[in-house]
Amino acid sequence: MYFPGVDFTSFDQENKLQIEREILQDFDDALVGIRQLPRSCRFGVYSAYMYYKSLYRNIKRTPAERVMQKRIRVPNWKKLCLTMFSYGQISLRMI
Repeated sequence: MYFPGVDFTSFDQENKLQIEREILQDFDDALVGIRQLPRSCRFGVYSAYMYYKSLYRNIKRTPAERVMQKRIRVPNWKKLCLTMFSYGQISLRMI
């Protein structure tokens, strides 16, 4: 599994919150790295970052007991919006 120390046979809200804290720290670290990339690479990497951050928010809203049972995804229309938003951020040199 991706999360050492987490027992997925008895996955609960406490485990979920622990994982969420770790992932949030990873997002913070990733944004610092994205800003250091060459401009020619930023759009693709930042778009992926935005997609996974949106997926993270969807997972965060889902109770622990449903996370292991439900498929959690980002709708296609939102992926398009995230891509356009990312393009705007990169074009305006905000990232």
